[in-house]
Amino acid sequence: MRRRTLRNLGEPVAALAVGVALAALSAGRAEAACGDSPGDFDAVVAARAEVASQCDCAAAATHGEHVRCARGVVSAALAAGTLPKTCASTVMRCARRSTCGRKPGFVPCCRTSRTGVTRCSIRSSAARCRAPSGGSACASSFATSCCDACMQGGCIQPTPTPTRTPRPTPTPPGFCQSLVGLPALAQVPVSLLPGSPDCGGEHFTPPGQEPFTGRIDDEAGSKLADLSLGCLYTGSLPPTKLPSGSSSVLDVVGIGLPTVTLAGSAGSGPADCTKGAGPLKHCLDGAPGTDGQGLCSSDADCAKPGACQLDANCYFGPPVPVTGEFPACSVNALLTDMCGSLNVLTFEVNFAVAISARTYLTFDADSPCPRCVDGLCTAGKRAGQACTALGSYGTSLDCPPSDNQYLAALQVAIPNLTTGTSSLTSDASGLFCEDQTTPGAFGFPAARQITQTGAGVASGGLSGETTAVGTFCIAATGNPILDIVGGLPSAGTLSAKTAIDVSDVLLP
Repeated sequence: MRRRTLRNLGEPVAALAVGVALAALSAGRAEAACGDSPGDFDAVVAARAEVASQCDCAAAATHGEHVRCARGVVSAALAAGTLPKTCASTVMRCARRSTCGRKPGFVPCCRTSRTGVTRCSIRSSAARCRAPSGGSACASSFATSCCDACMQGGCIQPTPTPTRTPRPTPTPPGFCQSLVGLPALAQVPVSLLPGSPDCGGEHFTPPGQEPFTGRIDDEAGSKLADLSLGCLYTGSLPPTKLPSGSSSVLDVVGIGLPTVTLAGSAGSGPADCTKGAGPLKHCLDGAPGTDGQGLCSSDADCAKPGACQLDANCYFGPPVPVTGEFPACSVNALLTDMCGSLNVLTFEVNFAVAISARTYLTFDADSPCPRCVDGLCTAGKRAGQACTALGSYGTSLDCPPSDNQYLAALQVAIPNLTTGTSSLTSDASGLFCEDQTTPGAFGFPAARQITQTGAGVASGGLSGETTAVGTFCIAATGNPILDIVGGLPSAGTLSAKTAIDVSDVLLP
């Protein structure tokens, strides 16, 4: 395998995203340097992403302020052991050679000599980016740092993306809307059961383990990979194993045996209720908002794009750890009331719901989410405070991540989570979803069909087990880090094994 080197000034190593791309560079030398050891590349990517998250380039009052903030992030990464000492100067070089905190008009300037050597410097305007004798020059139109601006021969060009209009908050299907406000005739608890032991690695290396509920096929119908039970697959992100042990409650608002109609319920509180979010919005990034307490009406009232979100009333299980190159924590809030139907004899179900997966970039590979251990939160916003663990990961809604770790929110609208068959087919170009730019799904450019098959089984007169499955599209979040790393917009799919109790429906 060719080693990814971080040497040679002017050579792009990677471009992760507009404004947060990575071209980690350092001056060549004989002694040990950043890039000589395995993992250096990933460590620099993670450190630069954390700088972008904590040190807002556009908001910096001065260039010195941005550099000092970056130095604090690098110092923390060195102390935590997530960034090698040899790579600290690489990350700081990218911060120093940037337009962050400078006056409007400053640009990275890529000057190529007559011999083809390209060097970068920061100039006060594009007009001052002049070519050397016999060479050429270009001012980057998108990058803020020299690390993201130049390649040998000129400027790095960003991958064109289609213009996107803001997406409205998903609303329930008309069927669900008609159920809002109807009186509850009974309640149905739905508990999440363990699925497959392993969902697989990134791009299915290694593959997931049995039991399987679906598959990914190419154009000829040949299987590319199996989809494991109890797993969520999202774009290019690592598969996520759903935490077993949590429960949700739905209200029965219509009885026409054997099928009952289900709607969102207040349950016993945020951990098991199934009501949508709102009506107020608050900044998830800890910004003071319009009232000093985070109240907001748009992202303009917060510090980070996508941070102004509807207040969560109910959650789809406890926080879920996201492993991989960028360890993160997903806090899944219900955006809309959950609704659906249930056959109390066969336990066939159809659910509809929209979820806001609030993603926090924690960089903690050992514990991507704060956990609840011995009744106390191990980290995060409520570190050291009392909590109750929920689910197989030992996480808790009492232990949210820190506000400053907020990255973005994925809006996942699942129009039909069913015990039947759910499938998603690409167009002739291999694109599954609106605005998708890269063919395929889940790391397979050749993917053309995603199919999941559920099941409903009555295990007793008053209870049963289901395998509910769904395929859907996930829109871009607007955060360049998450959109590029996650390959969004893209297809998504999940399967969940559940236990359903209908005793409240059938018993007098």
